[in-house]
Amino acid sequence: MKIRDLAVAGGVWPFIRSTAILFNRFDCLNYSASLAYTTLLSLVPMVAMSLSVLSSFDVSRTAVMKFFFNWFLPNEELAGVIQKNINIFADNVASVSIFGLITLTVFSLWVVSAMESAFNMIWGVRGNRSVFNQFVAYWSALTFSPVLIAASIIITAQIRSLVLSDAWRDYSYAQGMTLKAIPVILTWTAFFLIYKLIPFTTVNARPAWAGAALAGSLFELAKLGFDYYLRNFANYNEVYGALSVIPIFLLWLYVVWVIVLLGAVITRVAQHGPVNAMAKEEKLRARNTLLLLLETARLFESGGGAMTRKMAKRILGLAPDQFSRLSQELRDMGLAEIVDSGGIMLSRPPERIYMGEVALALSDRVFGGFQGGAGVSGAVEEFIIRAGQAIEQGLSDITLKSLLAWNLEELESGEKPAS
Repeated sequence: MKIRDLAVAGGVWPFIRSTAILFNRFDCLNYSASLAYTTLLSLVPMVAMSLSVLSSFDVSRTAVMKFFFNWFLPNEELAGVIQKNINIFADNVASVSIFGLITLTVFSLWVVSAMESAFNMIWGVRGNRSVFNQFVAYWSALTFSPVLIAASIIITAQIRSLVLSDAWRDYSYAQGMTLKAIPVILTWTAFFLIYKLIPFTTVNARPAWAGAALAGSLFELAKLGFDYYLRNFANYNEVYGALSVIPIFLLWLYVVWVIVLLGAVITRVAQHGPVNAMAKEEKLRARNTLLLLLETARLFESGGGAMTRKMAKRILGLAPDQFSRLSQELRDMGLAEIVDSGGIMLSRPPERIYMGEVALALSDRVFGGFQGGAGVSGAVEEFIIRAGQAIEQGLSDITLKSLLAWNLEELESGEKPAS
């Protein structure tokens, strides 16, 4: 869904309201604090290990680090201190034991896992990538991030050279605007990649760009504000002395994660619409999930093999990306397995799949987002638990196989089919 579509359908206020509701519902401030501490522990080893990739490129390690930290951090003095510590660590990597390297890798994977969990919570995705896939994603990030930074340095240098050439001499205003736009565009691109690739679900490009543009702009404004704060109000040196960089860096990491998670919520709202529209979409999504499960079970009973994308398109009218999302959900619910061809098959015979289990999993879309959330009273928590138990017990004697045998006459007459 496009931003302009939201404006036409419900206006800007419902969009802002939905973003605020979901940001609070998912407890993003507390998640940001947790991610900030995790990042503090792992950022230095992550950056230091990724720099080893640069040996194949004609770009110095110092240039890459200076470029990255001047972009990421709001203050040159802070960037210099962090860069100095990473240089010390990078120079001593060779002397670190195997156990130490494994520990550092685990800390780094911790960041990837925590970040993915936060994004999946926002997107309503059940389950995370496997540990192996997380390691592959982590290693890919270590490998390609410095390459992208090196490419950014080269491209930025070429653009600066072009803009500052004699051909642009008479366009001083355009020169200044272009040079200021370069870091903003890089920021938007970085946020776009985060919102597009990290969630364990399909994120459309337009919503990802919408979230990236808003969050990236907030990031650039936050850098200016944080730099002003450090220069004019902060007195951490008087309190912490040489250790003052730690609370300053930790506070900045917290601000960054608040912006990142806010952008993730914006991306979700941009894709699914305001809260009311999302409620309707969740109902439709639950219905399609159940229909896909039923058709997969029907295929299982007839010995027809796996349900494929083409079959789902022909029978249910599901687009390929819808089929992929629903298949993943059925797998996370323990009801289906994804086969090598990309299709799905039941994980067990339909007579061993009870509809209470299915209904409880689908009801999580209604109640699941509130469990453990800030401001949820004990009475509400108890109601959610009892509602889930009632759903599961009320359908405990109905299997997926018996549901396949239902027909319109039985439903209209109120007869209960045999299990």
